[in-house]
Amino acid sequence: MEPMRSPRFSRSALPLHLFLVALLGACDCSDDPTPMRECASRDDCAVGESCIDGECVPAPDASMPEMDSGGPCPEASQCAGGRLCCAEGEECVDDFTCAPLCENARCGDNGLICCDAGEICLDGVVCAADCADDEALCGADNDLCCEAGDVCVEDACVTPGDECGDDFDCLEEDTYCEPTIGRCLANPSPPLCEVRPDFDEVALDIEWHWEGVDVGGAFYANIIAAPVVGDVSGDGIPDVVVPVYRSSSLGDTVLVAIHGRTGETLWAAEGSLAAGSQSTPAVANLDPSDEALEVVAYTNGDDLVVLDGDGMTELARVVDAAGPNYGNPSVHDLEGDGTPDVVLGANAWAFEPMGGGFTLRERFTSNDCGLSGSVIDSVVANLDDDPELEITCGGVAYDTDGGLLWGSAGTVGFAAVADLDLDGAPEVVMVRSGQVSVRDGATGALRMGTGGSWFDGELPIPAGGVGGPPTIADFDGDGLPEISAAGRGAYAVYDPDCIDTPIAGREAGTCDRMDGTTGAIRWSAPVQDLSSSRTGSSLFDFQGDGVAEVVYNDECFLHVFDGRRGDELLMEPFANSSRTGSEYPLVVDVDRDGNSEIVVPANNDQIARDNCRASWRDVFGYASDDEIPERFRDGTQGIYALGDPADRWVRTRPVWNQYAYAVTHVGDRGDVPAAPPENWSVEGLNNFRQNVQGEGVFNAPNLTVELDIVAACGRGEIRISALVRNEGSRGVPAGVPVEIVQTAPAPEASIAMLMTTVPLLPGGSERLTAVATEVPSDTDLTFEARVDGDEATSTITECVEDDNTAMGTEMCPGLL
Repeated sequence: MEPMRSPRFSRSALPLHLFLVALLGACDCSDDPTPMRECASRDDCAVGESCIDGECVPAPDASMPEMDSGGPCPEASQCAGGRLCCAEGEECVDDFTCAPLCENARCGDNGLICCDAGEICLDGVVCAADCADDEALCGADNDLCCEAGDVCVEDACVTPGDECGDDFDCLEEDTYCEPTIGRCLANPSPPLCEVRPDFDEVALDIEWHWEGVDVGGAFYANIIAAPVVGDVSGDGIPDVVVPVYRSSSLGDTVLVAIHGRTGETLWAAEGSLAAGSQSTPAVANLDPSDEALEVVAYTNGDDLVVLDGDGMTELARVVDAAGPNYGNPSVHDLEGDGTPDVVLGANAWAFEPMGGGFTLRERFTSNDCGLSGSVIDSVVANLDDDPELEITCGGVAYDTDGGLLWGSAGTVGFAAVADLDLDGAPEVVMVRSGQVSVRDGATGALRMGTGGSWFDGELPIPAGGVGGPPTIADFDGDGLPEISAAGRGAYAVYDPDCIDTPIAGREAGTCDRMDGTTGAIRWSAPVQDLSSSRTGSSLFDFQGDGVAEVVYNDECFLHVFDGRRGDELLMEPFANSSRTGSEYPLVVDVDRDGNSEIVVPANNDQIARDNCRASWRDVFGYASDDEIPERFRDGTQGIYALGDPADRWVRTRPVWNQYAYAVTHVGDRGDVPAAPPENWSVEGLNNFRQNVQGEGVFNAPNLTVELDIVAACGRGEIRISALVRNEGSRGVPAGVPVEIVQTAPAPEASIAMLMTTVPLLPGGSERLTAVATEVPSDTDLTFEARVDGDEATSTITECVEDDNTAMGTEMCPGLL
């Protein structure tokens, strides 16, 4: 790949006018000087004159030239239609001019550059090393060929590191995950090219909307479970997997996979393969023999089933795996033995080969961890700092062998795990019966709640309700984790720094509480969940400023709440209906384009009960139901993928593989680590149900362009060659648009719309060339290259946006 050279506005390095010296030397000039006249083309000059540099000059004699010795020019030495006679040691190039003999490739203006032995002429413009098809051209002078598998970074050949999907996969110090190639590279050289988001409100753009699927003549479109995201098709693009129910029949479901880039249905599994309507599946790489992830689902018949990524092939099944509730399975390696385990409540099965297929071998069955009539749910983490993982259902925890670690099976709830006091050991947060509590992870000793050692008192959810699954993140930017949960009429954030007695380890914490709040509540925001009152939520730091925002959907609206104060951040309200279960929206790079999206489910069978139309009329100011837009007049269904119209949200991972999501339990490609790092021990994490970015979150590309214009006047052509270079700190994928335009003489005309064909890593470049044919003579032609311009269908956010064009001028002179 070739580096950038300046200036960016330049004439060809070898002016065509040098060719005229020999031509004019053959003319029969008068001793008397002839006054020069200005011209724009040869048409402005008299017979026998040419227009050169805007002036009429005598044209060369059209008679046969003579050799320097005065004799006739041999036919083999004639050039330019017989107007030139090439001297010994010269050759005629394109029947246009004489040039020194060249045994190698000719290049540049009219072929006057002779490349060195072993070089090629790249696009007719510059000499370059002759690289094999599987090698990459590199070096400041185009003199390097990177071996197959190596990449060109900052004009040097580099062997990339491990495969990765985000920076957390790159374990070596000072490395990052380059998303354009999915491999770890050394951090770019300073100074860094960065783009820091600068916005206060969150704008939404519908990137795609999956509206449902017809299966056997029945239409399925309503969703009340949290979706999961991973590549089940094996094409390198994430997919969305979620159960869908028909009309208002919660027991009539199909399990669907939706392509994350197009929003199209990949498959719909029905009957005994379909998950229950409120049972969030899990996706993971259980069978490493192929790239596609497997799907784990808890069915309507209370069976646990593992499906191949095609959605049609059953790999293993456990009949009557747990109680008659809904269930959210998860995938972990409990013993660190390299065998993934499927966990449902406090039950675990090892997914192992058997014969020519697979089986789910029972490890232990202890308790379903389910609230009565609710959801079987659990969290897996290393609670007691031994080599193995434990399972907690909030008020109870079990060892890897299923033995009781602490608590009572009758005190279960929704759980989350993090290190709240920064002592290196985790706490378990539970939401149960409208109350929040915190326990020591290793012993179960109560930390916050009635009888707690940190805070002795109730931690109710404002406005009541059962309470949904808790989330944990830094909501106020003080570097310490806080807790959040939703209830019947409010969403609340609980800050341990707001209690009267400071907690050891949280001395740096701050509490800027909302007026009227008490206890540990930092703020609460009104929501509407009069039905289940146990909806979930997820978290994301949209600006990358260290403050998590809340993403939540109640019965009628999607919300994005500010982490510090609970203010609504959506620029415009987004109507989205749900009868509500324990589902939640999530943030993920669903189409693997390097940008984050909100993926949110919807259902519409209870909008009358939930009085959503009245809420929409009130919020949007509609005078009647007839004024409600068609998109949500009858409620919403399916799955929405929502992005920022300007792609300003910081990027995130392309995976969210299970209900109890905590980043470190799954690799970017769905791999299940045998010894995952504890989430709370990883810098930048210590969270639960929050998707993240990793290092270099603000690193950005910077696309620049240099224009080389090379004439081949003997063929009536001008080659316009744009050298597109990434001078930034993050790569850009292939497909960057580059338009070549002739700007003068008027009117402006597009010569070609080109696209880059390879990822451009930091310091990398690619040359794209267009050819203008039948060019007029004696006319200055001005060309401009525009990279990622206004007409681009997918613009790239760059740290510098005003260096994406370059211009140049060239002319082919008239010879008669």
